[in-house]
Amino acid sequence: MRRDHARLDLILLDLQLPDSRGLELVRAIKRSEGGRVPIVVFSGTIARAADVRELTSLGVAGYVNEYSAAPHILPALAPHLFPDNFQPALEPRVAVSVSVSCRVDNAVSSALTLNLSKGGWPSAP
Repeated sequence: MRRDHARLDLILLDLQLPDSRGLELVRAIKRSEGGRVPIVVFSGTIARAADVRELTSLGVAGYVNEYSAAPHILPALAPHLFPDNFQPALEPRVAVSVSVSCRVDNAVSSALTLNLSKGGWPSAP
């Protein structure tokens, strides 16, 4: 990556870009930026649970479903854009790995739930 640009605060990345190799791109960004820039995956589909595990091991900061209604996207990004305004969960986190799925009409969505806590992630003060 070129160093003559302004500092990056967040990378919002669609893993399904045409001619893109999503995981390879995340690895290259992490190497280039030394892990300093948080990456949020903006995608409606992640093909395999193993990809989610690898993205987690690469330190991806979060996920936003590209099919989210427009008014919900910025609030989902807010903790990543303004981390000083958000507190981490107050309760201890429990390491889990549970597949979840949801069906609405004929559309089935699935994801991997990781690291839960009783308190969750509180809203901004």
